Amino acid sequence: MACAVFACTLLAASAGAATATPPAAATRTPYELRAREVFARVIGFHTEVGRGEVPALAAYLSSLLRDAGISDTDIHFLPLGETGSLVVRYRGDGSGGKPILLMAHMDVVTAKREEWQRDPYTLVEDNGFFFGRGTLDVKGGLVCQLMAFLRLKAEGFVPSRDLVLVFTGDEETSQDTTADLVKNHRDLLEADFALNSDAGNATLDETTGRPLFQSLIDTLS
Repeated sequence: MACAVFACTLLAASAGAATATPPAAATRTPYELRAREVFARVIGFHTEVGRGEVPALAAYLSSLLRDAGISDTDIHFLPLGETGSLVVRYRGDGSGGKPILLMAHMDVVTAKREEWQRDPYTLVEDNGFFFGRGTLDVKGGLVCQLMAFLRLKAEGFVPSRDLVLVFTGDEETSQDTTADLVKNHRDLLEADFALNSDAGNATLDETTGRPLFQSLIDTLS
């Protein structure tokens, strides 16, 4: 799946600041600008435990996917207590086998304002760095996967197999949404394998910003 350079640099962000310099605003493509806008919105949701904002984030993501042409019947929000999970299927032509899952989580570790120099729930871009709770863990990965879906849909791409987004809602705490998916919604998850954006990450040269390698962890179903 192709993803614009800017969206992929979001995966190189740390919990507080990015380690890669994104394209200058004046040189960004419309797609990259859109990715930046969505990233800021996603960071702005207070999806820490006890705030009950995971459903609101899931609703926002669902609206983007619905507007892109994903059918309501392929968008599943599965509530669980104050949180929940979001499963979205991008239909392929079926010639390539079982689906591929693309995984991320919508929740973040609690961020106390007094412990942060900046507002943790406001995305700040400063001197080529991103600051905000979840820029790496793992809203950057979530936005990269989401934007890839939106772009592929806009370009009329039909994969040879279904692609399935799986966004859980309490990875940082009890992980009950993951257990609920496996136990009660297994039919939505049947796949050949899963790619987890909360696993492998890009490693860049700290001086030049040149990509050194991209680690990738896949999970067999």
